[in-house]
Amino acid sequence: MEKKILPGAEPIFINGNGTGILLIHGFTGSPYEMKPLADRFAAKGYTVSVPLLCGHGTKPEDMLKCKWYDWFINVKEALFALRKTCKTVYVAGLSMGGSLVLHLSAHYQVEGVIALAPGLILLDKRVGLIK
Repeated sequence: MEKKILPGAEPIFINGNGTGILLIHGFTGSPYEMKPLADRFAAKGYTVSVPLLCGHGTKPEDMLKCKWYDWFINVKEALFALRKTCKTVYVAGLSMGGSLVLHLSAHYQVEGVIALAPGLILLDKRVGLIK
């Protein structure tokens, strides 16, 4: 059964020129949090893709079924899809999305990366409680 996406959390795709911008939302977020950036880039003529990551934008229990690698696969697939229509692709992400685009750029060719407040090092002692 397909998961019901909450209103406003739908993936965003705006067709533009041959330069693509892949925007990745943060943990517990949705494409909606990237919409202002998506609209600004689209107004400049860029093709913009903002995928919905696994477990996000539906119900909280769905998050329990997803791990970081599932999110990375979502981002990688979105990059490959954008490359089908765009010769040049830039990636940007917010928080966890920033960490994901940094990881993506270490493994796949992109023309540029913008990491907005990426989580790189976890210093909080409580992080050991997360499984």
